Amino acid sequence: MKEKEKDVAVRIMNQFRDRGSMVYELRHEGSRFAIVTSQRTSGEDPNEWQVRVRVAGQPAESSVERWGSTRIDALRAVAQVWRDEPAGWLSRLDWEAVEKALLAVRAL
Repeated sequence: MKEKEKDVAVRIMNQFRDRGSMVYELRHEGSRFAIVTSQRTSGEDPNEWQVRVRVAGQPAESSVERWGSTRIDALRAVAQVWRDEPAGWLSRLDWEAVEKALLAVRAL
């Protein structure tokens, strides 16, 4: 594989605001998923930032969300859940590449 192809293994296809959140739609190995980042909105929220990942074509209850003191902490917490999950293609996702792609657009 060429070095340039490696860099686009995870590609951001779209990004937009949705009700106070930022949504990043990504593609990896032909599958699409969305990462949604939201800041704390009330004192009852467990931390400063929430990251939720949902897979296109999957039921909403299959999404994973985690909180962290920063967006990158919350993303890493979501990644850990997916790494620990034995089933599904997201367990094989290169979360470092996801992080790199999001850092490139200043999403984290």
